[in-house]
Amino acid sequence: MAKIIFIDNSEHHRFLIQEELGEEGHEVVAVRVNEDILLKYRDLKVDAIILELRQKNVGRNTFEKLRKQYPAAQFIGYSTFPECPDRFRQSVDVYIPKSSNMDPLKDLMRDVTV
Repeated sequence: MAKIIFIDNSEHHRFLIQEELGEEGHEVVAVRVNEDILLKYRDLKVDAIILELRQKNVGRNTFEKLRKQYPAAQFIGYSTFPECPDRFRQSVDVYIPKSSNMDPLKDLMRDVTV
């Protein structure tokens, strides 16, 4: 199964994603965007990074740093925007709108491999 970093400032959403994807057999590290992910998890082999895009600390610089650290990871935008905002389209590989139905995210994670 996939090793995933989920980045969201909401403790509730971090818990929910960790539980839901963990039940599917994935290893999920859930962190806040302002944690120093690059240092704390620098040796973690990651298959996917799921990033809540509706955070003020998330921008092109965030993706550039993460892509350098995790070049093989699939970058997934996950937010309440109905569509991926233009400013993130080149930064994410896939965009999934947040919903109470987690099936699209679970389906995508089943297909993620290194």
